Amino acid sequence: MLCSASKVFIVAVFGFSAAVKGTQPKQRVLQLGMSGVDNIPVPLMRFTALCEVFGVIGLVLPYATGIAPFLTPVAAIGLGMIMIAAGVIHLRLHEPWTAAGNMILLALCVLVAIGRWP
Repeated sequence: MLCSASKVFIVAVFGFSAAVKGTQPKQRVLQLGMSGVDNIPVPLMRFTALCEVFGVIGLVLPYATGIAPFLTPVAAIGLGMIMIAAGVIHLRLHEPWTAAGNMILLALCVLVAIGRWP
């Protein structure tokens, strides 16, 4: 149950993040509080959004359809790697509380990866 709840939360957070970073101008993303994109180029921000979309799809579809369910933990690991990079960026911006939030999301990604490992 905890794994499923974690997965739903991760899907919501990364889905929102991908939608914002993938569709909005950089200034709007910054206004919404995503300060980590301040020092990265727009193409990298868009690429990160694309990776988050693939991660969300990878969390939901394989396990739900029963087709290649090993991809669910792989997607969780990939999203966790994004959180490691985000944590480093926020620490460099002197935002320890935001980095702590990234580490909480990383922990949830690890929980899902372990819980869904075949």
